[in-house]
Amino acid sequence: MAIDKLGQNAIADGSVDTAQLVDDSVNSAKIGVDVIAAEDLAANSVTVTEISNGAITTAKMNGLTGSSSGILQADGDGSLSTTTSRVAVSGDTMTGALEIDITGNGDGAIQLNAGDDATPTNKAQIKLGHNGTQNYPHFISTRHNSSAANNAISFSVSDGTQSAVLGTDTKEVLRLDGTGAVYKPNNPVLKWTTQGISHSGGDGATVTHTFSTTGGSGAVNIGGWSVNGSGEMVVPADGVYDLYVHFDAAIGAGGHNIRAGAVRLLNNGVRLVNNQDNWWNETSGYSSNYHFNWHTKYITSLSQGDRLTSDTQVYHNTSSPTYGGMLTLFAQLIG
Repeated sequence: MAIDKLGQNAIADGSVDTAQLVDDSVNSAKIGVDVIAAEDLAANSVTVTEISNGAITTAKMNGLTGSSSGILQADGDGSLSTTTSRVAVSGDTMTGALEIDITGNGDGAIQLNAGDDATPTNKAQIKLGHNGTQNYPHFISTRHNSSAANNAISFSVSDGTQSAVLGTDTKEVLRLDGTGAVYKPNNPVLKWTTQGISHSGGDGATVTHTFSTTGGSGAVNIGGWSVNGSGEMVVPADGVYDLYVHFDAAIGAGGHNIRAGAVRLLNNGVRLVNNQDNWWNETSGYSSNYHFNWHTKYITSLSQGDRLTSDTQVYHNTSSPTYGGMLTLFAQLIG
């Protein structure tokens, strides 16, 4: 069947059916955009199923409106869209903007092959924008290599930059690698030591301690911890924290009889309820420069902007002793 025997009017009323096209006498080269025009397809007289095997390309099917449920439409520039902003790959009545209703297998319903190699260069597999735009995007990226540790899936979140760029305006919040390890790269973690802490006062006296602006030797600060002008440690994010406070004290003069001592944390000036009563009993006299340690562990919820300080309390049988040492705070967001 030659092209001059198959005009656009013959197609418009549906008088040419699938059986008449199966011998490939009419192929993609013979049916041009001028033969089957947009207006001839508007009423669906030629359906998608009747035109198979690439006989007519997407660019030539300009204006195919599809059914009322929003079947795929091909635009003149070769792009694909739908009048209802929906794409149905397969299935019956649509409920989502994109549905793939197939029987799955090991090859997956969708394959995305835009992953990075072992050294990340900020290639994204998926970019997630806001409300029909690319604003404030989040990203899912992958790394691929022959080594298990160099295979990973990463989740990065916009820092609030409207046109955020992966790796520049995002924070990697979760990474899963081929060894089974789970990383939270920007999870708040802290190790902070303050030197020159001293405790003094009468029997059972309590002394409040603040933190220095530098964290001492071996300090670790991940995720934005900070010390404000009042010496309070400022919590960087909401969540459940594992906290551990340690006081290394040295007796400043000889002969003290320490009955009990403790170190605790305060949040916004209020003492946290610790998991157990961590009093440490010292029942004999000690000479100058004897060191002893108190520590307390907490699992507790904190909010961004909360302010942590510490206090020590000592029971003794000597009038107004002085104990000097260092205070260390360990903290990690765990949930």
